[in-house]
Amino acid sequence: MLVGLLVLIIVVSPVLAATVTTDKKDYVPEEVVTITGTGFTAEKAVYITVERPDKSTSQSVEEDQVYTDASGNFIATYQLDGIAGTYKIYAMDSEGVNGYAEFTDCVFPPIPEFPSLALPLGMMVGLMGCVYFIKSREKQI
Repeated sequence: MLVGLLVLIIVVSPVLAATVTTDKKDYVPEEVVTITGTGFTAEKAVYITVERPDKSTSQSVEEDQVYTDASGNFIATYQLDGIAGTYKIYAMDSEGVNGYAEFTDCVFPPIPEFPSLALPLGMMVGLMGCVYFIKSREKQI
């Protein structure tokens, strides 16, 4: 007697991993951030939300949504407004594929006792630029 063999085939949809990146990890206040997304569903709307350091959200990314190209990629920009700290970017397309990224605005590591010896020159110049920017904005207010 022939015994039948039952084969169960499970079809699993692959989990699509989208990636969101920015052109820099840290920005000077009021710079423009370029946001790039890859791995999203092709030719779909992507909704981008930026959570600011004060925990408020902003959708002032070019538009409230951007569209992916035929490869599932997008590029958008975000105008910083002088709030220093860590920003979080959440992007989700209309099919539910999502991605996340973080960047900072004018955040530097703690200054050691002898900053001229311990920090690279570029970081010192960047720090001085942020301090100058913040002081000049205080004078305007």
